Amino acid sequence: MALPFYAGLRDFYPSAHLVLLHTAQIQGLRFGAFDEYWELPSDWRRPKQLRHLSGELKSRAFDVAFSLPASWSSNLLLALAGISHRIGFDEGGSGLLLTHALRWRGSMASRHKSEQYADLLETVGGKGRFDFLAPKSGKRQKRIVLAPGAALGLREWPHVEDLAAALSKKFPEYGILLVGGAGEAKWQSRFKRLKLPNFTDFVGQTNLEALCELLGTAEVVVANDSGVAHLSATVAGTPTVVLFGPGNPDYIRPLGEHVRPLFVSTLACRPCDSNRCAGGYGYQACLRQLSAEEILLAVQKVLIETP
Repeated sequence: MALPFYAGLRDFYPSAHLVLLHTAQIQGLRFGAFDEYWELPSDWRRPKQLRHLSGELKSRAFDVAFSLPASWSSNLLLALAGISHRIGFDEGGSGLLLTHALRWRGSMASRHKSEQYADLLETVGGKGRFDFLAPKSGKRQKRIVLAPGAALGLREWPHVEDLAAALSKKFPEYGILLVGGAGEAKWQSRFKRLKLPNFTDFVGQTNLEALCELLGTAEVVVANDSGVAHLSATVAGTPTVVLFGPGNPDYIRPLGEHVRPLFVSTLACRPCDSNRCAGGYGYQACLRQLSAEEILLAVQKVLIETP
Protein backbone atom coordinates (compact mmCIF):
# COMPACT_ATOMS: atom_id res chain seq x y z
CA MET A 1 0.00 0.00 0.00
CA ALA A 2 3.05 2.27 0.17
CA LEU A 3 4.02 1.69 -3.47
CA PRO A 4 2.27 4.84 -4.79
CA PHE A 5 4.19 6.83 -2.17
CA TYR A 6 7.50 5.23 -3.19
CA ALA A 7 6.86 5.92 -6.88
CA GLY A 8 5.92 9.53 -6.16
CA LEU A 9 8.98 9.93 -3.97
CA ARG A 10 11.30 9.11 -6.86
CA ASP A 11 9.30 11.38 -9.19
CA PHE A 12 9.74 14.30 -6.80
CA TYR A 13 13.42 13.60 -6.02
CA PRO A 14 14.68 12.26 -9.39
CA SER A 15 18.37 12.74 -8.64
CA ALA A 16 18.40 12.10 -4.89
CA HIS A 17 20.05 9.11 -3.25
CA LEU A 18 17.10 7.26 -1.72
CA VAL A 19 17.45 4.69 1.06
CA LEU A 20 14.61 2.45 2.28
CA LEU A 21 14.68 1.20 5.86
CA HIS A 22 12.62 -1.99 6.02
CA THR A 23 11.95 -4.97 8.25
CA ALA A 24 12.88 -8.58 7.49
CA GLN A 25 9.26 -9.24 6.47
CA ILE A 26 9.95 -7.90 2.96
CA GLN A 27 13.44 -9.36 2.58
CA GLY A 28 14.17 -10.06 -1.07
CA LEU A 29 11.57 -7.67 -2.48
CA ARG A 30 12.61 -4.43 -4.10
CA PHE A 31 9.87 -1.84 -3.69
CA GLY A 32 10.30 1.40 -5.58
CA ALA A 33 13.34 2.96 -7.22
CA PHE A 34 15.62 3.08 -4.18
CA ASP A 35 19.39 3.23 -4.31
CA GLU A 36 19.90 1.28 -1.09
CA TYR A 37 17.83 -1.08 1.04
CA TRP A 38 18.66 -1.33 4.72
CA GLU A 39 17.14 -4.21 6.66
CA LEU A 40 16.38 -3.31 10.25
CA PRO A 41 17.49 -5.87 12.85
CA SER A 42 14.65 -7.55 14.71
CA ASP A 43 15.64 -5.84 17.96
CA TRP A 44 16.24 -2.38 16.50
CA ARG A 45 13.88 -0.77 19.04
CA ARG A 46 16.07 -1.77 21.98
CA PRO A 47 18.03 1.21 23.36
CA LYS A 48 21.46 -0.10 22.39
CA GLN A 49 20.43 -0.97 18.82
CA LEU A 50 18.48 2.26 18.47
CA ARG A 51 21.55 4.31 19.41
CA HIS A 52 23.74 2.32 17.03
CA LEU A 53 21.33 2.60 14.10
CA SER A 54 20.70 6.29 14.66
CA GLY A 55 24.47 6.82 14.69
CA GLU A 56 24.78 5.12 11.30
CA LEU A 57 22.05 7.35 9.91
CA LYS A 58 23.67 10.46 11.38
CA SER A 59 27.00 9.58 9.75
CA ARG A 60 25.30 9.61 6.35
CA ALA A 61 23.98 13.17 6.89
CA PHE A 62 20.57 12.61 5.34
CA ASP A 63 18.65 15.78 4.48
CA VAL A 64 15.07 14.48 4.55
CA ALA A 65 13.35 11.47 6.11
CA PHE A 66 9.80 10.21 5.71
CA SER A 67 8.27 7.97 8.35
CA LEU A 68 5.23 5.97 7.27
CA PRO A 69 4.54 4.15 10.56
CA ALA A 70 2.82 6.46 13.02
CA SER A 71 4.95 5.15 15.86
CA TRP A 72 7.09 6.60 18.59
CA SER A 73 10.00 4.25 17.84
CA SER A 74 10.22 5.12 14.12
CA ASN A 75 9.98 8.85 14.76
CA LEU A 76 12.48 8.63 17.62
CA LEU A 77 15.01 6.92 15.36
CA LEU A 78 14.89 9.80 12.90
CA ALA A 79 15.09 12.41 15.65
CA LEU A 80 18.14 10.76 17.25
CA ALA A 81 19.76 10.67 13.80
CA GLY A 82 19.51 14.46 13.69
CA ILE A 83 17.87 14.55 10.27
CA SER A 84 16.84 18.15 9.59
CA HIS A 85 13.50 17.49 7.89
CA ARG A 86 11.47 14.64 9.42
CA ILE A 87 8.05 14.14 7.84
CA GLY A 88 5.54 11.60 9.07
CA PHE A 89 2.36 10.87 10.97
CA ASP A 90 1.30 11.82 14.45
CA GLU A 91 -0.58 9.32 16.58
CA GLY A 92 -0.68 9.53 20.33
CA GLY A 93 1.74 12.45 20.38
CA SER A 94 4.51 10.79 18.35
CA GLY A 95 4.47 13.75 15.97
CA LEU A 96 6.37 15.78 18.57
CA LEU A 97 9.52 14.05 17.30
CA LEU A 98 8.94 15.22 13.73
CA THR A 99 9.44 18.57 12.04
CA HIS A 100 6.32 18.13 9.85
CA ALA A 101 3.53 15.88 11.11
CA LEU A 102 0.14 14.87 9.75
CA ARG A 103 -2.46 13.39 12.02
CA TRP A 104 -2.88 9.67 11.35
CA ARG A 105 -6.61 8.90 11.08
CA GLY A 106 -6.48 5.38 9.72
CA SER A 107 -9.84 3.87 8.81
CA MET A 108 -11.61 6.90 10.32
CA ALA A 109 -10.41 8.98 7.36
CA SER A 110 -12.75 7.09 4.97
CA ARG A 111 -9.87 6.93 2.48
CA HIS A 112 -7.64 4.13 1.32
CA LYS A 113 -4.46 3.68 3.33
CA SER A 114 -2.30 4.19 0.23
CA GLU A 115 -3.83 7.63 -0.32
CA GLN A 116 -3.02 8.63 3.25
CA TYR A 117 0.59 7.56 2.79
CA ALA A 118 0.74 9.62 -0.38
CA ASP A 119 -0.44 12.66 1.60
CA LEU A 120 3.05 12.89 3.07
CA LEU A 121 4.43 13.88 -0.32
CA GLU A 122 2.05 16.80 -0.54
CA THR A 123 3.81 18.39 2.43
CA VAL A 124 6.84 18.91 0.17
CA GLY A 125 4.90 19.63 -3.03
CA GLY A 126 4.87 16.12 -4.49
CA LYS A 127 2.12 13.57 -5.02
CA GLY A 128 1.71 9.82 -5.08
CA ARG A 129 1.67 7.96 -8.38
CA PHE A 130 -0.92 5.25 -8.90
CA ASP A 131 -0.74 4.76 -12.66
CA PHE A 132 2.04 2.16 -12.49
CA LEU A 133 -0.39 -0.38 -11.03
CA ALA A 134 -1.56 -1.75 -14.39
CA PRO A 135 -1.39 -5.58 -14.52
CA LYS A 136 1.98 -6.96 -15.52
CA SER A 137 2.29 -8.55 -18.93
CA GLY A 138 3.72 -12.05 -19.07
CA LYS A 139 2.96 -15.65 -19.77
CA ARG A 140 0.17 -16.93 -17.58
CA GLN A 141 -0.37 -20.62 -17.05
CA LYS A 142 -3.54 -22.56 -16.35
CA ARG A 143 -3.09 -22.20 -12.61
CA ILE A 144 -5.34 -21.21 -9.73
CA VAL A 145 -3.48 -20.26 -6.56
CA LEU A 146 -5.11 -20.61 -3.14
CA ALA A 147 -3.64 -18.69 -0.19
CA PRO A 148 -5.73 -19.72 2.85
CA GLY A 149 -3.53 -18.17 5.53
CA ALA A 150 -3.69 -14.77 7.24
CA ALA A 151 -1.91 -12.96 10.03
CA LEU A 152 -4.91 -13.63 12.28
CA GLY A 153 -6.94 -16.83 12.38
CA LEU A 154 -10.01 -14.61 12.63
CA ARG A 155 -9.42 -13.55 9.01
CA GLU A 156 -9.07 -17.04 7.56
CA TRP A 157 -12.05 -18.23 5.54
CA PRO A 158 -12.87 -21.67 7.03
CA HIS A 159 -14.16 -23.59 3.99
CA VAL A 160 -11.14 -23.54 1.70
CA GLU A 161 -11.16 -27.34 1.18
CA ASP A 162 -14.69 -27.17 -0.21
CA LEU A 163 -13.57 -24.49 -2.65
CA ALA A 164 -10.48 -26.46 -3.71
CA ALA A 165 -12.58 -29.56 -4.42
CA ALA A 166 -15.11 -27.52 -6.42
CA LEU A 167 -12.37 -25.79 -8.43
CA SER A 168 -10.63 -29.07 -9.18
CA LYS A 169 -13.87 -30.60 -10.43
CA LYS A 170 -15.02 -27.60 -12.47
CA PHE A 171 -11.61 -26.73 -13.94
CA PRO A 172 -9.76 -30.06 -14.30
CA GLU A 173 -7.41 -28.51 -16.88
CA TYR A 174 -6.12 -26.05 -14.25
CA GLY A 175 -3.51 -26.76 -11.63
CA ILE A 176 -4.57 -25.95 -8.06
CA LEU A 177 -1.61 -24.50 -6.16
CA LEU A 178 -1.49 -24.06 -2.39
CA VAL A 179 0.83 -21.37 -1.00
CA GLY A 180 1.70 -20.25 2.51
CA GLY A 181 4.52 -19.62 4.92
CA ALA A 182 6.52 -22.18 6.86
CA GLY A 183 4.23 -21.69 9.86
CA GLU A 184 1.08 -22.63 7.94
CA ALA A 185 1.60 -26.39 7.69
CA LYS A 186 -1.93 -27.03 8.96
CA TRP A 187 -3.24 -26.46 5.45
CA GLN A 188 -1.06 -29.23 4.06
CA SER A 189 -2.74 -31.96 6.10
CA ARG A 190 -6.19 -30.58 5.37
CA PHE A 191 -5.57 -30.58 1.62
CA LYS A 192 -3.80 -33.94 1.60
CA ARG A 193 -7.03 -35.66 2.58
CA LEU A 194 -8.73 -34.33 -0.57
CA LYS A 195 -6.38 -36.25 -2.91
CA LEU A 196 -6.96 -33.82 -5.75
CA PRO A 197 -5.42 -35.01 -9.03
CA ASN A 198 -4.34 -31.52 -10.15
CA PHE A 199 -2.99 -30.24 -6.83
CA THR A 200 0.51 -28.97 -5.96
CA ASP A 201 1.63 -27.96 -2.47
CA PHE A 202 4.02 -24.99 -2.19
CA VAL A 203 3.50 -24.24 1.53
CA GLY A 204 6.81 -23.29 3.14
CA GLN A 205 8.72 -23.73 -0.12
CA THR A 206 9.00 -20.12 -1.32
CA ASN A 207 10.54 -16.92 -0.10
CA LEU A 208 8.76 -13.68 -0.92
CA GLU A 209 10.57 -13.15 -4.20
CA ALA A 210 9.80 -16.70 -5.40
CA LEU A 211 6.23 -16.38 -4.18
CA CYS A 212 5.70 -13.24 -6.29
CA GLU A 213 7.06 -15.04 -9.33
CA LEU A 214 4.72 -17.97 -8.68
CA LEU A 215 1.71 -15.71 -8.22
CA GLY A 216 2.58 -14.00 -11.49
CA THR A 217 2.20 -17.26 -13.42
CA ALA A 218 -1.39 -17.85 -12.28
CA GLU A 219 -4.55 -16.73 -14.04
CA VAL A 220 -6.28 -16.06 -10.72
CA VAL A 221 -5.39 -16.03 -7.03
CA VAL A 222 -7.86 -16.55 -4.17
CA ALA A 223 -6.60 -15.16 -0.87
CA ASN A 224 -7.84 -13.91 2.46
CA ASP A 225 -7.27 -10.32 3.56
CA SER A 226 -3.53 -10.90 3.85
CA GLY A 227 -0.10 -9.95 2.60
CA VAL A 228 -0.33 -12.56 -0.15
CA ALA A 229 -3.38 -10.77 -1.58
CA HIS A 230 -1.37 -7.53 -1.83
CA LEU A 231 1.63 -9.26 -3.39
CA SER A 232 -0.61 -10.95 -5.92
CA ALA A 233 -2.66 -7.94 -7.00
CA THR A 234 -0.16 -5.12 -6.60
CA VAL A 235 3.27 -6.64 -7.20
CA ALA A 236 2.53 -9.67 -9.42
CA GLY A 237 -0.37 -7.93 -11.19
CA THR A 238 -2.53 -11.05 -11.09
CA PRO A 239 -6.35 -10.99 -10.95
CA THR A 240 -7.09 -11.61 -7.28
CA VAL A 241 -10.25 -12.59 -5.42
CA VAL A 242 -9.91 -11.32 -1.84
CA LEU A 243 -12.08 -12.71 0.97
CA PHE A 244 -12.80 -10.04 3.56
CA GLY A 245 -14.12 -10.69 7.03
CA PRO A 246 -13.30 -8.09 9.72
CA GLY A 247 -11.23 -5.86 7.43
CA ASN A 248 -12.57 -2.87 5.53
CA PRO A 249 -12.02 -3.17 1.75
CA ASP A 250 -12.43 0.59 1.28
CA TYR A 251 -9.43 1.11 3.56
CA ILE A 252 -7.04 -1.80 3.00
CA ARG A 253 -8.03 -3.65 -0.18
CA PRO A 254 -5.11 -4.50 -2.49
CA LEU A 255 -4.46 -1.97 -5.22
CA GLY A 256 -4.72 -2.81 -8.91
CA GLU A 257 -7.32 -2.95 -11.63
CA HIS A 258 -8.30 -6.60 -11.27
CA VAL A 259 -9.09 -6.99 -7.58
CA ARG A 260 -12.42 -8.55 -6.62
CA PRO A 261 -13.17 -8.10 -2.92
CA LEU A 262 -15.86 -10.46 -1.59
CA PHE A 263 -17.57 -9.77 1.72
CA VAL A 264 -20.89 -10.05 3.50
CA SER A 265 -22.57 -6.65 3.55
CA THR A 266 -25.61 -7.50 5.68
CA LEU A 267 -23.95 -7.67 9.11
CA ALA A 268 -24.19 -4.48 11.15
CA CYS A 269 -20.85 -5.19 12.85
CA ARG A 270 -18.78 -4.96 9.71
CA PRO A 271 -16.50 -3.56 8.60
CA CYS A 272 -14.39 -3.66 11.74
CA ASP A 273 -10.71 -3.63 12.58
CA SER A 274 -11.01 -5.77 15.69
CA ASN A 275 -8.64 -8.63 16.50
CA ARG A 276 -11.48 -10.52 18.15
CA CYS A 277 -15.02 -11.33 17.10
CA ALA A 278 -17.48 -9.40 19.24
CA GLY A 279 -20.30 -8.58 16.83
CA GLY A 280 -22.84 -10.86 18.45
CA TYR A 281 -23.54 -12.87 15.28
CA GLY A 282 -21.30 -15.82 16.11
CA TYR A 283 -17.60 -16.34 15.57
CA GLN A 284 -16.49 -15.44 12.04
CA ALA A 285 -20.05 -14.86 10.84
CA CYS A 286 -18.71 -12.34 8.33
CA LEU A 287 -16.61 -15.06 6.71
CA ARG A 288 -18.73 -18.13 7.30
CA GLN A 289 -21.58 -16.58 5.36
CA LEU A 290 -19.36 -16.44 2.26
CA SER A 291 -20.13 -19.65 0.36
CA ALA A 292 -17.79 -21.71 -1.78
CA GLU A 293 -20.31 -21.32 -4.62
CA GLU A 294 -20.06 -17.52 -4.45
CA ILE A 295 -16.28 -17.62 -4.60
CA LEU A 296 -16.36 -20.22 -7.38
CA LEU A 297 -18.52 -17.89 -9.48
CA ALA A 298 -16.06 -15.02 -8.90
CA VAL A 299 -13.16 -17.22 -10.03
CA GLN A 300 -15.11 -18.37 -13.07
CA LYS A 301 -15.83 -14.79 -14.05
CA VAL A 302 -12.14 -13.89 -13.81
CA LEU A 303 -11.14 -16.85 -15.98
CA ILE A 304 -13.74 -15.93 -18.60
CA GLU A 305 -12.56 -12.32 -18.70
CA THR A 306 -8.82 -13.10 -18.72
CA PRO A 307 -7.49 -12.75 -22.28
